[in-house]
Amino acid sequence: MRRTLALALPLVALMATSAPAATYGSTNSAPDFAAAADRSKAAIARCDSAAASCVAQELDRYADWLDSVAPQLPPDLRVLPTIVRRAASGVRSAKSRGDAVRAVQAAIADVRKTISLLRVDDPDARRTATREASFSIDTLLVASTQLKKATEL
Repeated sequence: MRRTLALALPLVALMATSAPAATYGSTNSAPDFAAAADRSKAAIARCDSAAASCVAQELDRYADWLDSVAPQLPPDLRVLPTIVRRAASGVRSAKSRGDAVRAVQAAIADVRKTISLLRVDDPDARRTATREASFSIDTLLVASTQLKKATEL
């Protein structure tokens, strides 16, 4: 009995000092950019290849999520929701498949430019911010690929 108690006490102490598991959408945890981007990419990939409006709608949803976490981002990255929303608007207003793809490609270029101009003193914070912005590029690349298959706008 004593041996079991001795083994259990360190485990209880570890559990007591561990941070609670973060849940998606929690305001106390760091935003999960990978999960949000994965959800958006999956939703975009499920869009019917005939409907560019579906891609635009999913980009708007991703931009909404980015808006919700923008206050937690470095100031230079707070433009990400605007960039993604501009891409969605460009897809909606496109007259051809090429116009829709160009709107998304322009957004990808804007995100890359934003990353290159990122002003963060701490190298770890810069790496984290670059990684977070890269998830937006990945999501936009999936949208571009899906739009290249689109038959209707």
